[in-house]
Formats: sequence, C-alpha cells, structure tokens
Amino acid sequence: MRLGVRDVVATVLVALIAIPYVGYLINGEMPFVEDPRGMTAIGLVLGVAASS
Repeated sequence: MRLGVRDVVATVLVALIAIPYVGYLINGEMPFVEDPRGMTAIGLVLGVAASS
C-alpha cells in the first residue's frame, strides 16, 4: 500500500501545524504567532489546506 501525493501533502501540512504549536507551547510565542488568536489562525488555515 503506497501513499499518494495527496496523502503526502496532507501529512506534511499536519506536521507544519504541530511544529509552531509545540514551539508556541514551549516559548509562549513563535515568529508570526504572538498570541492564541494567531496560533488558531495558523492551525485553521493549514488544517483546511490539509483536508482539501
């Protein structure tokens, strides 16, 4: 069973959600993510992109 291109793209996008989230939890801020609203926006945008 092989992963298709769409599956790989979705996996990468979900990983891109996790990286700033973990950094935000550790440091309290990340570049372009300075508050909970910014983290929510990034998670929402990348999550929608991963589901399409």
